[in-house]
This record gives sequence, structure tokens and C-alpha cells, in this order.
Amino acid sequence: MPRPFGEDLVAIVPTGAELVIDVDVQQLRSWDAMSRVLGLLPPAAQARLAKLGEHWENEIDALVLASWRGERGTDSVLILRGDLDDDHLAAFLDGTPKRSTMAGKTLFETPTESVLRLAPRVIVVASPVDVRRVADVVKGDLPDVRVASADKLLRAALERAPTAKSGRPAVIGAAIGGPLLAERMRGAGLPEHPPRWATFALAVGDGLDAVLGLGLATSDDATGLRDNLEKTLQDLRYRPVIRMLHLEDLFNLALKVKDKELRIAYRVSSTQLDAFLSRMDAGKRALEQMKSQQPH
Repeated sequence: MPRPFGEDLVAIVPTGAELVIDVDVQQLRSWDAMSRVLGLLPPAAQARLAKLGEHWENEIDALVLASWRGERGTDSVLILRGDLDDDHLAAFLDGTPKRSTMAGKTLFETPTESVLRLAPRVIVVASPVDVRRVADVVKGDLPDVRVASADKLLRAALERAPTAKSGRPAVIGAAIGGPLLAERMRGAGLPEHPPRWATFALAVGDGLDAVLGLGLATSDDATGLRDNLEKTLQDLRYRPVIRMLHLEDLFNLALKVKDKELRIAYRVSSTQLDAFLSRMDAGKRALEQMKSQQPH
């Protein structure tokens, strides 16, 4: 039996995505640490979210972000499910968007961004071209990542995502070994041969549990990547700023190789998370104070 439209937001993502992140915002907003984690976001990101209203997290139940490497750089599509009125839709865009309709549905556009209401509680934010691609998926004129043969590897990666002890994790993600993932791996200094796929899951409650899985071409590649990561983590633990803020425990990850897969697990209890966030808050305030004392 088909699921109601908008219940599976991944099924609205057009074919060709290299990365998909599926977020259960409804689950995250019941997490005690959520507001403190959001407070660590960069000011620009906080300002963007503030445009949606003071209690935006209560109005969005779920979101999916899909990205891929295009001719102009990284392209992305953001699909949300929630109770957002038209004023909130316009707030997603910078400048003064033009309001119109597409097939009877509310549309806001600037030369570089668009927001389209696909259904009363389902919204897509992307470039004008990609918003129309999503509209084509809804009409059945373009396949989505759930069914397109070209997205078989991405679907397999999503199915490999770790599960939670009960229900689904708050965040599930998957990526394939295309230009986008290769670029991210190079930026982190790892490795020469990027993974064929990657999966990620984050569960919250009494602290948080995160698991990242990386599928390599050979078991030797997986072992080599594990060794590189262990060395990198050891170096990070001894950096002065990390030791000054007593954040060494932040890099206590469990790395395990099974066949061609490297699995990285991270567990933080609520007590550890509270201490970590307090240190980050203190560090953030110290940096802001140092900036305010610098001569202009």
C-alpha cells in the first residue's frame, strides 16, 4: 500500500543525488540538548534559522537534504514537512522574492533560489531548475532516488545505515563515492582512494550515539584508512586548544574493520555531553571577548 504523499521525503528527491541526509526533526526537538547544540552553530546559520520564526523547530517535523556535484559547484535540494505559512516560505530566500504559482501551487523565486509548496505540509527549497526537477518527480515525469536504476548504490548505502535500539535514528545519511564525497575526504586529509559508499546514523536520548560506515574497495584499504584515522585522532588529542578546553574525550572513537567496511562508532552520555557543551560555550564566549577587545 503506497505511503501518503510527504511521509517519505526521500521518495521526492530527484535521481542523481550523491548525498542524502534524512532528519526526524520531531524526534530531535524532544531532545534536551537540542537548543544548546543549535547555539553552537555559526552566527550566519543561526540568523538564517531565526528568519523562520522564534519557534521554527516546533513547526518542522522532518527534512531531507540531497546534494551532488554539478557544473557550477555543489547543488542541493532541501525538502521539508511541517506547518509553514507563506511568510515562512519567503523567509527561506534572501532578498525580495517574487511570488507566483506553478501548477496551482505557491512559488517564491529569486534569480538563484526558489521555494515551492508541493502540498499543504510539504515544501522544497532549491535552485529554480532543481525545484522544477522535484516538481517533475511529483508528477511522475522524472524518477526519484528510491526507484531510479542509476541510484542503486545510494539506495544500498541507505539500507546499510545503522538502526536505533527502538524506532529509527534521528538522523540517517548515505553518500556514494562521487566527486562530492571525494572532495570531503580530501578536505579531511583522507584517503587517497575514497570510499565507494558511506552511511551515517545519529540516535539521541540519554546522550548521543553516532555510527559512520565506510565501504572501501578492499579490506587493505579499510585497514589503511583505520590506521590513518587513529593517527589523526591521536594528533588531535594533543593539540593545545583541545587540551586547554579538556576536550580530549571528544576523540575517543571506536574503529572496527569488517571485510571491506570501516565502521566508526561514537558514544557520549548525557553527562559527558553536558560537560562538552559547557566547555564549548565557555570557549565560544572567550573567543567573542578576545575579538571585542581587539583594536578596530
